[in-house]
Amino acid sequence: EGTVTGDSLTSGKVYLQNMREGRPNPVDTADITAGAFSFEGKVDAPELYFIIVEGQQVPVVLFAENGKISIEGSVDSLDKATVSGSKSHDLFKKFNDEMPDAKRSMAIRDEYMQAQMSQNQEKMTALGDEMNAIIENQQAYMKKFVFDNVANPVGAFMGLNVASMLEFAELDSLVKLLEVKQPNHIYVQDLKKAIEPMKAHQLALEAVK
Repeated sequence: EGTVTGDSLTSGKVYLQNMREGRPNPVDTADITAGAFSFEGKVDAPELYFIIVEGQQVPVVLFAENGKISIEGSVDSLDKATVSGSKSHDLFKKFNDEMPDAKRSMAIRDEYMQAQMSQNQEKMTALGDEMNAIIENQQAYMKKFVFDNVANPVGAFMGLNVASMLEFAELDSLVKLLEVKQPNHIYVQDLKKAIEPMKAHQLALEAVK
């Protein structure tokens, strides 16, 4: 259930979506009555969902699981909505909150644009080097989180996000660990599909050797 506040928001609709094969997948629709809405149902396993308020582009992003989940937010800043009642979401939020240098990386983008406009090549180079170091640190943080949380659906979801950063051996090891802990989860199945072409390529390389 959720509450959305806003000067002009007293009615309307909210849409619940998840992702399937990289695309938004409609799950349910609810009416807003006096700023409140409710979804009911069960999930097979904790999973990332999006709640979209009619007429708004920014969704509420949450990791939903079975149980009573409460959402409170303003229509003007749905990305800052408060979600309670989901341990999976708590872990997802912790992951995002503890991302190294998240605020600094956003500031660098603005500073880089200003340096670009003033054609300050020295500043652009320095900011580029700083950003590369931050990205390397963030990738290390993400990889560690995934391998530390192979038994949790949040870890499986983040595994999809870090897959492109991993060498084949690392990715293969991750998939095997996830298969042991949560073999039927949709994110693990998606990772298995993603690694198949890489396995075929690896076998081809080994055959050439």
